[in-house]
Amino acid sequence: AYAVILLVEGTDATQNSKAHQAATKAIESITPLIPKMPKPVDVPPELVVIGEKQKTSEAVLLWSLGLDHKSVPEPQAVVMMGRGRRIGPTFQGGLITQTALQDSLAVIGQDCECGLDRSWMQGKIIPARWDRSLQETAYKTLGFDAENPLIKAEMSRILSRGPGFRQSSS
Repeated sequence: AYAVILLVEGTDATQNSKAHQAATKAIESITPLIPKMPKPVDVPPELVVIGEKQKTSEAVLLWSLGLDHKSVPEPQAVVMMGRGRRIGPTFQGGLITQTALQDSLAVIGQDCECGLDRSWMQGKIIPARWDRSLQETAYKTLGFDAENPLIKAEMSRILSRGPGFRQSSS
């Protein structure tokens, strides 16, 4: 998928409903823009909800993202991409808005060589398995081997340029 909005529900049903609606609207608004973005994607963003009763079984995931795994009234949300990298800040309660989530989703579709501050895009990564079958799926989807040392060297070169770097054409 293009990205995942992870919504962790709180104990307040009204706030949960507002957060769910904001996430759904953000996904609906960014989906038509995806074909026009520099990075090709076939699957639009998805919403994953962790209910109050699921928090205990997802404690490690929530901890790794800096989210509260205990019962709290306010819902929490993060946007993730790739192999589980958090993009942007953690949103809580009334800060979970369509605009805030949509802004995070829009950054993901930008070209990595643009003038964005990439430190924002290099957020925490959740602990996740990256086995041979997932690597093969990534290879088939991307059309190149992301584990190839030449690819990694090229990505390091691009990222080392920093934000706003423009190669002169002279």
